[in-house]
Amino acid sequence: MKINALSTGSCGNCFLLNLENNEEKFIMVDCGFSFKQLNKMLENEEILFSQISHLIITHEHIDHVKGLKQIIKQYPDITVIISKGTFQAISLNHKNTIFIKSNQKIIINNIEVTGIEKNHDGIEPLSYILYDLISKKKIAIFNDLGDYNIVHSNILKQCDIIFLECNYDDSLIKTSQMHYSYLQRLQSPLGHLSNSQAANLCSSFISDNQIIILSHISENVNSYFIAYEKINSIVKSSKAKNVKVLTSFQLHPTGWIE
Repeated sequence: MKINALSTGSCGNCFLLNLENNEEKFIMVDCGFSFKQLNKMLENEEILFSQISHLIITHEHIDHVKGLKQIIKQYPDITVIISKGTFQAISLNHKNTIFIKSNQKIIINNIEVTGIEKNHDGIEPLSYILYDLISKKKIAIFNDLGDYNIVHSNILKQCDIIFLECNYDDSLIKTSQMHYSYLQRLQSPLGHLSNSQAANLCSSFISDNQIIILSHISENVNSYFIAYEKINSIVKSSKAKNVKVLTSFQLHPTGWIE
C-alpha cells in the first residue's frame, strides 16, 4: 500500500491510495478541487478516474468536497464512504454510499478503513486510519483537527505513515492582516492545529520507523520551513529511530510514499 498527497492546504485537499498488489485500482480520499482540476491531477499521475473504486470523504468543507457531486455524476458506480452527518450536510444523493462513523471499520479489498472522531467545525467530521491487511502497514490522515487527545496519540503510535496537520504558526498569527474572525476560527478547538500543537502531539506518539508528513500548511499564516523545523526538532530530540519528516504542499504532489 502506498499513498500520494496530490495536494493539501486551504485551496484543496486530495489523496490517492494505491492498493497492495493491484497497480490498477485506487482509493481517493477527499476531492477538494473541480472535476476538471482533479482530472488534470490524475492525468499527471497517469491515472484515470475509472481506476478509482472508492472515494472517502473526511467532512463537508469545500476544500475537501468541491468535485464530489460532479464525480458521482460522471462515475455513478464509484463507492463513496462518508459519515451520515457529512452526507446530510452536503445534501448528497448517491446510491453507492457506505456510511461510516467513529471507531467503525470498513473493508475495501485488503484495506481496513477506520473512522476516527475529531474536533472540527463540520457535522460529524472524521479522520481516517487505512490499514493494509496484507503488508500490515497503517496510514493515518489527520488533518483539520482543532484539538487532540490521548486517544489520538495512542492510535498514531501504531501508524507507519502519518499525515499530521501543521496549519498555522502562533508567531505569524500575531502579525497577520487576515480578518480577526478567521484567525479566531483557526485557533479554536474546532479549527486547526498550530505548529506547536502538532509538535506536542508528535512528541506523544513518535515511534521507530515512522514517516511523518506535515500537511494542510497555510500559505497565509505559516511557512513550510517553520513547520518543518518545529517538527523535525521534536524528532531529533526523541529516542525514536529511523524517523523521516516530509512536507506535503498545495498543488504539488508528494509522489508515492510507502
